[in-house]
Amino acid sequence: MGQAGPDNDAAAHPRHLNDVTAGWLTDCLRAAGIDADVDSFTAQLIGDGVGLMATLHRLRLHYRTGSGPDCLVVKFPGELEANLAIAEQFGLFRREVEFYRVAASRTTMDIPAVYAAEIDPDDSFVLLMEDLGDLRPGDQVAGIDPVSAGQAIDELVKLHAPFWDNVDATEFDFAPRVNGPGQADGMHAVATACWDAMNASFGDAVPAAMNEVRERFLDAVPAMHEWLGSAPITLIHSDFRLDNLMLGEADSDRPLVTLDWQGVLRSKGIEDVAFLLSQSMSPDQRSAHEHQLVERWRQGLEAAGIHDYTREGAWHDYRKCVLYLWMYAVIISGALDPTNPRSQAVMRAIITRSASAVSELDCLSLLAEFE
Repeated sequence: MGQAGPDNDAAAHPRHLNDVTAGWLTDCLRAAGIDADVDSFTAQLIGDGVGLMATLHRLRLHYRTGSGPDCLVVKFPGELEANLAIAEQFGLFRREVEFYRVAASRTTMDIPAVYAAEIDPDDSFVLLMEDLGDLRPGDQVAGIDPVSAGQAIDELVKLHAPFWDNVDATEFDFAPRVNGPGQADGMHAVATACWDAMNASFGDAVPAAMNEVRERFLDAVPAMHEWLGSAPITLIHSDFRLDNLMLGEADSDRPLVTLDWQGVLRSKGIEDVAFLLSQSMSPDQRSAHEHQLVERWRQGLEAAGIHDYTREGAWHDYRKCVLYLWMYAVIISGALDPTNPRSQAVMRAIITRSASAVSELDCLSLLAEFE
């Protein structure tokens, strides 16, 4: 991973695309050991309709002297006020910047090389990252195939194992504890406020059974958070879905790269597994492969020296997380402001798949464990 940017005063860091200069890009590359002078660059918006919190542009660099990457990607806060309010409430931008600065070098998980990771007191941030244009973006609407899902599970082992039951130090305070102050209350309040909006926009995709348990589910949120925060916990991505993954060829050196660390948390690792399988796989594919994939994750941890789980225990925790993650379907569909048809398709896919998993795995019966 590239070094996280030059050691400049925060005021010198660009806050918008128009603030990016050839000089700043040169400083970032030199801090990463690249001896080159950027003469100019052109910018192109990428990921339109995919990112919900931020804007990304591909910068094509032209050099005066030396040589470096042909392209880089720069990331700034998005422009939709509703989305920015969610980001501010949960500190999402600061989490991502600090993940790259503090934790990224401690995992062998394949993540983008970062040349700048800076954030101001008002949460205006900039990330300058390698361009992964030679990989294809994951398509949440299409869904993840079993081969890519297996590779994603292997990547999660690389994230979870190094931090397993070892995230108490203050250096990890950038990643809130899932049961920390305000976490359960905040998620409960947002989910409560969003449920009607979800039904208004996507009510035809919400099974009656989910609306029937609305109050029981929402009342159980604090207990769910307490359980998720009980030992052992680790560092998790918490938004581990297909739109946040870049895919290469299955037999390549980089079959899968994980992006977008705005939701990084300290919680149970199985939460990431449940998020991927219940909301990024089609119901048929999930039903056919989820037992094998959950066990693949458990065995990966075991090979890394972690023996907390039996097969039965991991599966039970997986079902409990599938139930909990219905809340994310509620929030993403009710709170975030979609601006184009693809965003709406993403939200519909998440709701449909999540509800299907809750039903097929009889997760509503687990509500009693949180009451």
